[in-house]
Amino acid sequence: MRRIVLAGIGICSLIVIQAFAQCQKTHLLAQGQFGKEDKGQFWNLNNQSKSGAFEKGKTYEMTFIAYEGYEYRVATTTDVESAANVNFELAHDVIVRVKDGNGRMDIKRQRETIFDNTAEGMEQYVVFSTDKTQKFYVTVSVPATGSSSDRKLTNTDRVCMGVAIFHRKTERLGF
Repeated sequence: MRRIVLAGIGICSLIVIQAFAQCQKTHLLAQGQFGKEDKGQFWNLNNQSKSGAFEKGKTYEMTFIAYEGYEYRVATTTDVESAANVNFELAHDVIVRVKDGNGRMDIKRQRETIFDNTAEGMEQYVVFSTDKTQKFYVTVSVPATGSSSDRKLTNTDRVCMGVAIFHRKTERLGF
Protein backbone atom coordinates (compact mmCIF):
# COMPACT_ATOMS: atom_id res chain seq x y z
CA MET A 1 0.00 0.00 0.00
CA ARG A 2 2.80 2.36 0.90
CA ARG A 3 4.45 1.81 -2.51
CA ILE A 4 1.22 2.64 -4.33
CA VAL A 5 0.81 5.91 -2.41
CA LEU A 6 4.44 6.88 -3.09
CA ALA A 7 4.05 6.00 -6.77
CA GLY A 8 0.87 8.11 -6.96
CA ILE A 9 2.60 11.07 -5.32
CA GLY A 10 5.52 10.69 -7.73
CA ILE A 11 3.26 10.63 -10.79
CA CYS A 12 1.31 13.68 -9.57
CA SER A 13 4.58 15.53 -8.96
CA LEU A 14 5.78 14.78 -12.48
CA ILE A 15 2.50 16.05 -13.95
CA VAL A 16 2.73 19.30 -11.98
CA ILE A 17 6.38 19.81 -12.92
CA GLN A 18 5.62 19.17 -16.60
CA ALA A 19 2.72 21.67 -16.53
CA PHE A 20 4.94 24.40 -15.12
CA ALA A 21 7.82 23.55 -17.48
CA GLN A 22 5.75 24.29 -20.59
CA CYS A 23 7.46 26.93 -22.76
CA GLN A 24 10.07 27.76 -20.09
CA LYS A 25 13.06 27.57 -22.45
CA THR A 26 11.67 29.37 -25.53
CA HIS A 27 13.92 32.39 -24.95
CA LEU A 28 16.93 30.13 -25.59
CA LEU A 29 15.89 29.96 -29.26
CA ALA A 30 17.19 33.55 -29.53
CA GLN A 31 20.76 32.24 -29.45
CA GLY A 32 20.12 31.01 -33.00
CA GLN A 33 19.84 34.67 -34.06
CA PHE A 34 23.53 35.24 -33.33
CA GLY A 35 25.75 35.43 -36.36
CA LYS A 36 29.25 33.95 -36.48
CA GLU A 37 30.79 37.27 -35.45
CA ASP A 38 28.36 37.76 -32.53
CA LYS A 39 29.04 34.29 -31.09
CA GLY A 40 32.68 35.21 -30.49
CA GLN A 41 31.86 38.42 -28.62
CA PHE A 42 31.10 36.83 -25.24
CA TRP A 43 27.42 37.66 -24.75
CA ASN A 44 26.08 36.21 -21.48
CA LEU A 45 22.46 35.14 -21.07
CA ASN A 46 20.90 37.38 -18.42
CA ASN A 47 18.74 35.73 -15.77
CA GLN A 48 16.01 38.33 -16.37
CA SER A 49 15.12 36.54 -19.64
CA LYS A 50 11.61 35.09 -19.65
CA SER A 51 9.47 32.61 -21.58
CA GLY A 52 5.91 31.42 -21.33
CA ALA A 53 2.68 30.48 -23.05
CA PHE A 54 0.73 33.50 -24.32
CA GLU A 55 -2.60 34.02 -26.04
CA LYS A 56 -2.43 34.66 -29.80
CA GLY A 57 -2.97 38.23 -30.97
CA LYS A 58 -2.45 39.82 -27.55
CA THR A 59 0.19 42.29 -26.41
CA TYR A 60 2.26 41.68 -23.27
CA GLU A 61 4.82 43.75 -21.39
CA MET A 62 7.78 42.74 -19.26
CA THR A 63 10.30 44.84 -17.37
CA PHE A 64 13.97 44.39 -16.64
CA ILE A 65 16.75 46.39 -15.04
CA ALA A 66 19.73 47.43 -17.16
CA TYR A 67 22.88 48.34 -15.27
CA GLU A 68 25.45 50.99 -16.02
CA GLY A 69 28.66 49.64 -17.54
CA TYR A 70 27.00 46.86 -19.54
CA GLU A 71 25.85 46.52 -23.12
CA TYR A 72 22.55 44.69 -23.65
CA ARG A 73 21.05 42.71 -26.50
CA VAL A 74 17.28 42.12 -26.26
CA ALA A 75 15.81 39.53 -28.64
CA THR A 76 12.33 38.06 -29.06
CA THR A 77 11.47 34.54 -30.20
CA THR A 78 8.46 32.35 -30.71
CA ASP A 79 7.97 28.70 -31.51
CA VAL A 80 5.54 29.45 -34.37
CA GLU A 81 7.27 28.47 -37.61
CA SER A 82 5.08 30.65 -39.87
CA ALA A 83 5.73 33.77 -37.76
CA ALA A 84 9.45 34.39 -38.14
CA ASN A 85 9.13 37.99 -36.98
CA VAL A 86 7.58 39.22 -33.75
CA ASN A 87 6.60 42.87 -33.19
CA PHE A 88 8.28 44.35 -30.13
CA GLU A 89 9.21 47.71 -28.62
CA LEU A 90 11.86 48.72 -26.09
CA ALA A 91 11.04 51.72 -23.89
CA HIS A 92 12.03 53.46 -20.67
CA ASP A 93 10.63 56.25 -18.49
CA VAL A 94 11.95 59.80 -18.74
CA ILE A 95 11.27 62.83 -16.57
CA VAL A 96 9.88 65.84 -18.47
CA ARG A 97 8.71 69.30 -17.48
CA VAL A 98 5.19 70.21 -18.58
CA LYS A 99 3.03 73.27 -18.05
CA ASP A 100 -0.27 72.60 -16.35
CA GLY A 101 -3.53 74.50 -17.05
CA ASN A 102 -2.50 77.36 -14.73
CA GLY A 103 0.85 77.91 -16.44
CA ARG A 104 2.89 76.32 -13.66
CA MET A 105 5.71 73.93 -14.48
CA ASP A 106 5.14 70.37 -13.39
CA ILE A 107 7.43 67.35 -13.51
CA LYS A 108 5.97 64.17 -15.03
CA ARG A 109 7.24 60.75 -15.89
CA GLN A 110 6.58 59.67 -19.49
CA ARG A 111 7.31 56.47 -21.36
CA GLU A 112 9.73 56.96 -24.26
CA THR A 113 10.12 54.33 -26.98
CA ILE A 114 13.77 53.69 -27.77
CA PHE A 115 13.33 50.97 -30.39
CA ASP A 116 10.34 49.76 -32.40
CA ASN A 117 11.17 46.90 -34.73
CA THR A 118 8.24 47.67 -37.08
CA ALA A 119 10.06 50.91 -37.96
CA GLU A 120 13.42 49.10 -38.21
CA GLY A 121 12.62 46.41 -40.80
CA MET A 122 11.28 43.84 -38.29
CA GLU A 123 14.72 43.30 -36.75
CA GLN A 124 14.38 40.67 -34.01
CA TYR A 125 16.93 42.15 -31.61
CA VAL A 126 18.28 45.47 -30.43
CA VAL A 127 21.68 46.29 -28.90
CA PHE A 128 21.96 49.21 -26.47
CA SER A 129 23.76 50.47 -23.38
CA THR A 130 22.71 52.89 -20.69
CA ASP A 131 24.57 55.64 -18.86
CA LYS A 132 22.82 54.81 -15.57
CA THR A 133 21.00 51.88 -14.00
CA GLN A 134 17.33 52.03 -14.93
CA LYS A 135 14.18 50.04 -15.67
CA PHE A 136 13.31 49.15 -19.26
CA TYR A 137 10.05 47.84 -20.73
CA VAL A 138 9.72 45.30 -23.54
CA THR A 139 6.27 45.22 -25.18
CA VAL A 140 5.70 42.13 -27.35
CA SER A 141 2.80 41.50 -29.75
CA VAL A 142 2.11 37.78 -30.01
CA PRO A 143 1.45 36.56 -33.59
CA ALA A 144 -2.27 36.08 -34.24
CA THR A 145 -1.82 33.19 -36.66
CA GLY A 146 0.17 29.98 -36.78
CA SER A 147 0.35 27.08 -34.42
CA SER A 148 2.85 26.34 -31.70
CA SER A 149 5.44 23.63 -32.20
CA ASP A 150 4.80 22.58 -28.59
CA ARG A 151 2.54 19.57 -28.96
CA LYS A 152 0.51 20.58 -25.90
CA LEU A 153 -0.37 23.93 -27.52
CA THR A 154 -0.90 22.83 -31.16
CA ASN A 155 -4.69 23.09 -31.23
CA THR A 156 -5.07 25.92 -28.71
CA ASP A 157 -5.15 29.70 -28.93
CA ARG A 158 -1.77 29.95 -27.17
CA VAL A 159 1.85 29.89 -28.36
CA CYS A 160 5.24 29.86 -26.67
CA MET A 161 7.00 33.23 -26.63
CA GLY A 162 10.32 34.29 -25.16
CA VAL A 163 12.30 37.47 -24.54
CA ALA A 164 16.03 36.83 -24.21
CA ILE A 165 18.29 39.40 -22.63
CA PHE A 166 22.04 39.09 -23.17
CA HIS A 167 24.67 41.31 -21.59
CA ARG A 168 28.40 41.94 -21.67
CA LYS A 169 30.74 44.36 -19.95
CA THR A 170 31.47 47.52 -21.96
CA GLU A 171 34.97 48.77 -22.47
CA ARG A 172 35.95 51.72 -20.37
CA LEU A 173 37.25 54.59 -22.44
CA GLY A 174 38.91 57.74 -21.20
CA PHE A 175 39.90 58.58 -17.65
